[in-house]
Amino acid sequence: MGSGEDSAVEDVQEKIIRLLNEAASNEGQRTSCLHKVHELVLHRAPSLLKEFLGDILYYQADREPSLRKILPPFIEKVLKHDGSLLPLVVGTLQFAIQDSNPNVVKSLLSSMVSIYRTMLEYVSQHPVPEGVGMEEAWEKLSRLKDDVCELMDSENDGIRTLAIKFMETLVLIQSYPDASIPRDPKDTFSLEKVPLNVKLARPRLLEEESRAVFQDLVKFHNSPHISSINLMAAMGALVNIGKLRPTFLGQVLDSLSRLHANLPPTLSRSQVASVKKMLRVYLLQLLKLRYLSSDQWSQIYVFLTDLGTTPGEMERSLPSDLVSTFRRRREEHKRALAKAEQEKEYGNADSRPPPGEEQPPFSPGGQSP
Repeated sequence: MGSGEDSAVEDVQEKIIRLLNEAASNEGQRTSCLHKVHELVLHRAPSLLKEFLGDILYYQADREPSLRKILPPFIEKVLKHDGSLLPLVVGTLQFAIQDSNPNVVKSLLSSMVSIYRTMLEYVSQHPVPEGVGMEEAWEKLSRLKDDVCELMDSENDGIRTLAIKFMETLVLIQSYPDASIPRDPKDTFSLEKVPLNVKLARPRLLEEESRAVFQDLVKFHNSPHISSINLMAAMGALVNIGKLRPTFLGQVLDSLSRLHANLPPTLSRSQVASVKKMLRVYLLQLLKLRYLSSDQWSQIYVFLTDLGTTPGEMERSLPSDLVSTFRRRREEHKRALAKAEQEKEYGNADSRPPPGEEQPPFSPGGQSP
């Protein structure tokens, strides 16, 4: 590092010290000062990050929730910069999830989506743990991941919604994408990027966990006492998983079918209308998928028809290159229905006795009249 760079870092160091001192002495300026410190150590002089990390994390136990709330997003950025710092920050994350203030917990949940993805990617690039305490820190992060999923049972609707979003992310990054379908630009990391020789994260165990978490989402989605906002969140999570992971799509459609047949009795009339409207939106999205089987396509088509969507509306929602496929499948669906109806009529005819051999009517006395 040249003398000019040394001088610049020293200037930033002095600014950070002044800001930390001001935060300690001026209660009204603490949040503003700490935001500036975060900006300086992350963007102006990352080499100072480890030096001042303890001073910043000191505020995890501050009595002011606004100061505790800014730490999870700061840690999220720290780990994106250097995943090896996990042992120094994971304790603060554990502290945040136990916070009595729901806004602090929500801040943690919002950051955990990125934190977990970042750290799984980091350990995948370092098959053998590097640095002191990394193995223990990963175990703590894994327990924290479980704690976040359990918050789906929180009494706070907002916390439950954020837990659902985290669970959706967990299912996606701990499962394998289908190589035969185009990769979504947002689907940047998943299980195929986790080598088999990674000591801290075994792909088979991660995949098993993703299936279990998916089943928890399905169970929550089908709960008869789910709130409207949580139902919308769970429905969106399942649909997104179904779009990006075809192996789950059949179960997603079955879950939507159960919802369509048995809407939660706790919903008001306006909430029922909103849920049906959103269900229609999601089904139209699924209708655009190019890998639908004939049965899946028919299932979606029937759902949409039951919800009052006309074939013309379905067509207009599709990309132009899928319209001809839609029309062909619609005709196949109509022919299949006609054939099934015909077979049903034939079956009824076969079950009737020949003329003259009808069974005598039942007589209460046990004898024919």
